[in-house]
Amino acid sequence: MAGVAANVTAFNTVVSYDLWQAYVRKDEPDEYYVRFGRIATVLGIVVAIGTAFIAAGFNSITDYIQALFSFFNAPLFATFLLAMFWRRATPWGGFWGLASGTLAAVAVHFLHSRGPLDLGSPLAADFWGAGAAFVVPSPSPPCCT
Repeated sequence: MAGVAANVTAFNTVVSYDLWQAYVRKDEPDEYYVRFGRIATVLGIVVAIGTAFIAAGFNSITDYIQALFSFFNAPLFATFLLAMFWRRATPWGGFWGLASGTLAAVAVHFLHSRGPLDLGSPLAADFWGAGAAFVVPSPSPPCCT
């Protein structure tokens, strides 16, 4: 329970202060951010409960975690590496790199789970999805350099 409480508190803080206060509604009184944080906490817990139902559809928790890693960690790592070592990287390029990498991994997972793409086990499909997610991101789209 302590781990869950810490995650809920961290989620509340990041959403209300680091995102909402910094980018959406600046210079509001503290009561506003406390109220917003409470609403964000309830919505975050509802989303967490929904993801538990999604996880129940997988054969094991390992399959679910590997699918999430291929969706999010692989494109994030690729975008991070490109942004660190390529001087022409742009913020929008990073965003679109993350989005395209995530979509590539989701496409591989969807094609494998629906049958047209036979990659063996779900873990093998997640491995290939992570590879696709790692290769696809570009930190600088041609239109914006």
